[in-house]
Order: sequence, then C-alpha cells, then structure tokens
Amino acid sequence: MRRRHDTLNTWWASLVLVVGTAAPSVGDEPQVYTGIKHEALFSALGIRVERAWGVGREAGGLEYNVDSGGLPVQAHSFRLAVHPSRQAAEVVAGRYIRLTPRGPTESSQFAQVGDLRYAWTSPGGGRLLFLRDNVTIEFLWRGADADALALARQIDQLIQTDRTIAPRGTFPQVPEILSTGVPSTIAKNSSAEVRPEVRGFGDPQKTTVKVFDAGQPLTLAQGKAQENLMLHAPADVHPVGSVRLLMVAANEDNVFVAKEFTINLTD
Repeated sequence: MRRRHDTLNTWWASLVLVVGTAAPSVGDEPQVYTGIKHEALFSALGIRVERAWGVGREAGGLEYNVDSGGLPVQAHSFRLAVHPSRQAAEVVAGRYIRLTPRGPTESSQFAQVGDLRYAWTSPGGGRLLFLRDNVTIEFLWRGADADALALARQIDQLIQTDRTIAPRGTFPQVPEILSTGVPSTIAKNSSAEVRPEVRGFGDPQKTTVKVFDAGQPLTLAQGKAQENLMLHAPADVHPVGSVRLLMVAANEDNVFVAKEFTINLTD
C-alpha cells in the first residue's frame, strides 16, 4: 500500500517524496542487494567515470564524477551506497536530508522511481536521491527534468533486473562497524591513534574508513580498515564538551555503513 502526502511548500526548488513498502521476501532471511558494480552500471548507461572520489563529506555514499557523453541529460556527479538493510538506507537518507540547507516540498513528479525519492529541481537542472530497497542512488544533472526522470527510471530498472550490476541475496556477514576505536576523551588541537573494527566488507585493504565531524564538513581521519588511523581533534570549531562524530566504512562494491558516536572534547 502506498501512502501519498499532498502538502506543498513553494521555494526555488521542488523536492519529491513518496514512500512505498517492499513485498515480503521468501526464505529464512530477507533478500537484499549485496553490492552495486559501478563500472557495469555506468557502462550500461553509456556514462564514463572521470574520477572516483570515495566517501564524500556528506557521508551519504561513494562519489563519482562522470561524463554522460551524448545522453539527453548531462549527469555529472553520482553518489552510490548499498546499505545493510532498507531501514539503514532510510536512516542515512534522512540524515542527508537534514543536512540539506533548504527544506523539502512534496510532489509526484518523480513518483515512478524507487521506493522513496527526493528531487530538487531548478531551471536548467537539479538533483535526485532515490532508494530502491537497501540501495541509495543520487545524481546531479543539467537539462530537462523529463530527461533526468528517464535516466533515473533506467537506473532503477537496471538495479532491479541486472544481477551483474546489482547482485542480490544475503550478506555472509552483515556489514557493520563493531568498534570505532576512538578514545572517549580527546584534547582539542591534538591527535589520537585509533584502530576501527569492522566486519562484513571483505578485503580490509579494499575497505575505506573515514571519521567526520557530524556537525561540520570536516574529515578528521581516513584510511583502510584494520589499520591504525590518526584522528585530528578540531581546535576551534567546538567548545569543550560532548561532540558528535560520524564514522563510515565502505568497500569497492559501494557497500556502506555509517555509525554516529560522541567524544568528550577537552582543553
């Protein structure tokens, strides 16, 4: 059953939000997407990757700058993430939306895409974020909204039907951050060595871990899983006291986990 909300607020852009529920899975464990093979996805779309940035400061997935070539719409940036569950995908999308400076409006313009979708549009371009089960896809475009919708529908269809792009099953181990390894108390303008503990991502040398300031666009630490990372405590951004941080871990198949935690910042 789908539930549609009709409240509309008007500003320079439009945000679309429609919520749906997935059909129940068959078997002992729910089937989920276990990866997104971005090279296969972009090849099927006729898009060339110019640069893979890894996890960006918004911590919503892995970022790719692309050249969309001769497509009717000029898509120039993608963010992909495969979450351990649909609930985890919704949590990450919700945090990302809260960080967006302009509040949402609601419409049905992109209602044919995904289970849950948000779209910002303005004259000549926009940005779309949509969920398909436990996957989140975001892209920025220049061009007509109708052409962006066509591209989004093609991506959504490929995810649902092409298992060389989006394998589906169960994770051998549910991806998770078992421990951040971050000390509970850190002095301002200092560094601390941390060793995160993660599982379910495969090869640790192909798994990236980053620590962000949850309230500021600051990357405090980054490196490979199961390596010692140096975390640099912010000097002037926060007063002493409790500070929220965000650790993310992601692998080459765009499997992505985020964990919020707090530290005590002292002088």
